[in-house]
Amino acid sequence: MNILMGATMSLFLSLSRSLTSMRQSGEFSLPGFFSGFLIGFAVGLLIGFAVPIPRLTAALLKKTGQTRGTLPARALESLVSDLIYTPAITVVMILLVRSRIPERTRPPFIGMLMGSLFLFLALAFLLIFLFMPLYLRILTKKFGPPGDMPPENGAHPKHP
Repeated sequence: MNILMGATMSLFLSLSRSLTSMRQSGEFSLPGFFSGFLIGFAVGLLIGFAVPIPRLTAALLKKTGQTRGTLPARALESLVSDLIYTPAITVVMILLVRSRIPERTRPPFIGMLMGSLFLFLALAFLLIFLFMPLYLRILTKKFGPPGDMPPENGAHPKHP
């Protein structure tokens, strides 16, 4: 799941960053797109392997009384993932873009970050909300229920 979501988010966030840059500069940079994709994918994988998102969301769902699979629960899970992944990926992508802009014409970091962060947070939330259940269904059909995914009641089989 981590690899699929990382690839999807990196693809769409890098594409939107490239299209936003194209609107400003008038050119689309294929190397810029690919480097943004690869770096965003690497950051997403690092976060995905370091942060136990299924456990965090299960605990939050249990605390809020939500049932996994419902629209409010999916929205909450998407929001948690979005707030963990997107700011880190956005900062790295902005630093990458800034490194390519000549210093004399380089806009302020905060201005670049805030504009991109709001766009990326909205886009990533939508991507996570739409693709996470789809990928989970595909992976569950192929490999069975995930071993680290807490059951519906929020209790983790390894940590009751």
